[in-house]
Amino acid sequence: MHASEIAVERPPQTALPANAGGYTVRRIDHENADDRELIRPLLREYFDGIPGIDFDARYKWLYLANPAGLARTYVACIGDRAVGITSLFPRSVRVGARDATGAIGGDGYVSPAYRRRGIVTSLHRAARRGMDADLSFMFGPPEPANLRTLLQAGAVLTGAVRRYTRPLKARLFGPIVARSRYAGMVDRIFRPGISSLRVESLGAGRDARVDRVWGATRRDVALHGEVVPVTDAAFYAWRFSGDRQKGLLVLDGDEPVAVAAIERHGSRGAILDVTCPRASFRSVVRTLVFALADAEAVDIQIHVPSRARELALYSLGFVPRQTKVFQVQVQGGSPVHALLTRATAWKYMWSDGDLDQIL
Repeated sequence: MHASEIAVERPPQTALPANAGGYTVRRIDHENADDRELIRPLLREYFDGIPGIDFDARYKWLYLANPAGLARTYVACIGDRAVGITSLFPRSVRVGARDATGAIGGDGYVSPAYRRRGIVTSLHRAARRGMDADLSFMFGPPEPANLRTLLQAGAVLTGAVRRYTRPLKARLFGPIVARSRYAGMVDRIFRPGISSLRVESLGAGRDARVDRVWGATRRDVALHGEVVPVTDAAFYAWRFSGDRQKGLLVLDGDEPVAVAAIERHGSRGAILDVTCPRASFRSVVRTLVFALADAEAVDIQIHVPSRARELALYSLGFVPRQTKVFQVQVQGGSPVHALLTRATAWKYMWSDGDLDQIL
């Protein structure tokens, strides 16, 4: 979906009064040329510090073309210069039996000369105040440097995300093991089992079979009272349009049973998404590991605590690695507040963020 196809309400242009830090904060309008020019230098400054980021490509893709809607961006200005920025990137979410729109927060940045003035906290508070019926919560695993300001702005810690690794080759354990007489035995021990399911790459554009899988998953989410970001055909066509991360269908014969996404880089592989009814999670992950069997190792990230998914990963030979806290900000009085802040309800994976490179 292109930005021109997205119906959005024009954001208010009234700035908050200047505070003791000498800056004002307001929401900007990405359809307004003057606003785009206002934030462009600051975003370029931020992106210049991130290797491999193409400013124009990222801005068009993430800020304008998101099928869930235009980014909601808040900017801090001193005079006519933007000195701080943060954005909420809308994300359709199935919350139990309800459909809702939340957002992933990201691209938070303050120019070095203007730090330690409370700008980040002011931006997060403005974003929270700006939540409405069309975007009623935000969620995700924040960077450690942003966690304190998010908590000050009203975030609630809701579980964590944890990375797991499944070793596949002896060389993962270093040259001594790889060259030893035991290397063949180690490879056999870690060789993944054959799966009766098969994978098929998704082409460009929308695939109706993805919507069939999402429909079955959506019903399962309602049955079990889970919180799951939507991974329908529109999302997959937008999210996995690049070269590095690929969408897959997992099929039983010709019947699609899951949709998934993977990334390969060098000798490693990563599972970015697994969308299927929860009872199929283990068999689908097993199939994806088998599809990546030529890698040294496969990584996956899930939201925890999730007893069933954690046990499935342990049984498939995955070992836990890094853990990062997960936070949610919800409008007061939301009818789904209790479910959104229940750690065991969430399913969140790498694909639900905006990283186009994991490995």
